[in-house]
Amino acid sequence: LSPSQQAVLTKLMLVCSLVSLCGSTFIIICFISFPSLRKFSLQLVFWLSCADALNTAGNLLGDPGGGTVICYLQAVSTQFFCMASILWTTVIAFVLHRTVVQHNPDVTTFASKFHTYVWGTSACLATL
Repeated sequence: LSPSQQAVLTKLMLVCSLVSLCGSTFIIICFISFPSLRKFSLQLVFWLSCADALNTAGNLLGDPGGGTVICYLQAVSTQFFCMASILWTTVIAFVLHRTVVQHNPDVTTFASKFHTYVWGTSACLATL
């Protein structure tokens, strides 16, 4: 790609990241502001939004240039939080399957296991 094309793509990525950050921040603020929203299912959406917001924060660094410390920090944080976002989505799918298909609504007992699964797997994969 030419330098002007790369600049356009970087600006587009920044705009999309800002929109994503606004959406994630809105969900986080609503969850914190309204105690009635703090049900288990919405806690999962809250954690997904946290992972998305932090992933987006890494994208907002733009293109720091290869080989710099900021580049490595951006790479690790983007890898970690992007994977966490994907894994929170799998947790939500598991909870939906268990409650809707298997008619077993007792999923709150898995909360600590979900955190271990998401954050542990993300950390392991980010260090590879």
